[in-house]
Amino acid sequence: MGSFLVNLVCSWDPVRKRLDKLQAELARRQQRIVELEAERKSDQMRHTEREQQRALAGLNCLTNDQRVAGLWLERIGHEVAEPELFIKEGLLGLRKKYAREILLAPPAEVANQHLLKYWEPYFQIVHDPEICRVLKQLCVGTDLLLPRAHYVEAINQTAAFPAIHKLWGDRPPLLQLLPEDRTVGQKMLRSWGMRDDDWFVVLHCRETGYDGQTVHNFRNAAIQDFLPAVAEITARGGWVVRLGDPSMAPLPPLPRVIDYARSPDKSEQMDVFLCASSRFLLGTSSGLSMLVSVFGVPCALTNNAPMSVTLHYAPCDLGIPKLVRSRRNGRIWTMPEVFNSPVSNYRLAHLYEQDGLDVIDNTPEEILELCREMLERVEGRWSATPDDERLQQSFKSLFRPGHYTYGSLTRCGRDFLRRHQNLLSP
Repeated sequence: MGSFLVNLVCSWDPVRKRLDKLQAELARRQQRIVELEAERKSDQMRHTEREQQRALAGLNCLTNDQRVAGLWLERIGHEVAEPELFIKEGLLGLRKKYAREILLAPPAEVANQHLLKYWEPYFQIVHDPEICRVLKQLCVGTDLLLPRAHYVEAINQTAAFPAIHKLWGDRPPLLQLLPEDRTVGQKMLRSWGMRDDDWFVVLHCRETGYDGQTVHNFRNAAIQDFLPAVAEITARGGWVVRLGDPSMAPLPPLPRVIDYARSPDKSEQMDVFLCASSRFLLGTSSGLSMLVSVFGVPCALTNNAPMSVTLHYAPCDLGIPKLVRSRRNGRIWTMPEVFNSPVSNYRLAHLYEQDGLDVIDNTPEEILELCREMLERVEGRWSATPDDERLQQSFKSLFRPGHYTYGSLTRCGRDFLRRHQNLLSP
C-alpha cells in the first residue's frame, strides 16, 4: 500500500505542473483580451474625437450668415438644375442670400465631377465624405439646410423652374464654357473629322440601361425613331453626336454621326463641352437636356410624359408629349381629358398600369417635324400663323396650378398641334 501511494504521488507531480502551466497561459490570454479591449476602446475614442473635431469644423462653417444648400447631385439633371435655380433665386432676390453657401459634394454622390468646376464661383464646395455626412446630419431638420425639392422634383405640384426662368428673362445664361474645356473639346471634334466651322446637334434618347430602373420606363423612346431627324440634320450639313452611356443600343454606322455614348472618347469633360457647344439638343426629357440649357443652348424634346411636363425646361425649348390611350377600348384620350385628371401628373409607371393606360411614343414623323421647327428657329427662319398661335394658346390654357410646368414659356411643337388639333377639344 505504501509503495502504491508513493507511485501515485510521483505520477501526479507532472500533471500538477502541467495544470499550473495551463492556468498561467489562461491568465496571460485573459490579460491580453483585457488589453485588446482597452486598445479597441481607445481607438474608438480617438475615432469619436476625430468625428467631433470634424463636426466642430463643420459647425464653425455655419454662422448666422452661412447655410448648407441641400442639393442632390447624384443625377446629372439635378446636379445642373438645382444649383442653377438656387443661384438664380438668390440673384433675383427670391430668397435670402448668405455670405457663404455650402455645397456638399462627396465624390461617390456626384454625377459629373468636372461640372463642379462651374459651380465653384458660387459655392464653398465640401468634398470630404465624412465632413459632408456630419454636416448633413447636423443640419437636417433645421433652417441650416436649405430646401431643394421645389426646383425640379415637385411631385404632384408645379415646379419652381418656370417662374424662375420667366423672371430671369433675357439675361445671359448662368454658365459659359471654360477655355480649357473648349480647347480639349475642339481637338476631339477634329479627331472625329469635323472642321472648325462645322456645326453639330447632340442627340439623347432616354433608355433604361443607365440605372436599370423601370419606374420611369414610360419616358423612354426608341433611338430608331430619331433616324429620319438625324438624316435631316446631316443633309443640311450638320453633324449629330449621340450622348448617353455604353449600355445604350448602338446606332448603325451613318455619315457625319458620332455614337459618342459608346465611344472610348467619352469623358465627363467632353459631356460638358458637347452640351455647351451644340447647336441644339434633340431627344427626350432627361437630365442631359438641363446640361444643355444651363449654357443657353435650346432643346427639342420629344416623348414627354406625363403630359404636364411637355413645356420643359427653358423658354427657348420646344416640346411634344406622348398621347394617352386606354387599353380597355383603344381610345386616345383628348388633351382636356388628360389635364382634367390626375393622369396629367403621373410620374411612375405603375400608375398608368393600374389605370389601364398606355402612353404612345412619338412617331418618327412627329420627331422629324419638331427637329425641322428647331432648325428653323436656330437659323432665324421660324414663323407661326395666327392659327398656330391659337392652337398654342389652346394647349397652354389646359395647364392649371399644380401641373408640373404650369406657367412655362416653352412652346409645344407647332406641327404636333396642327396634327392633333382634334384632341385639343373635350
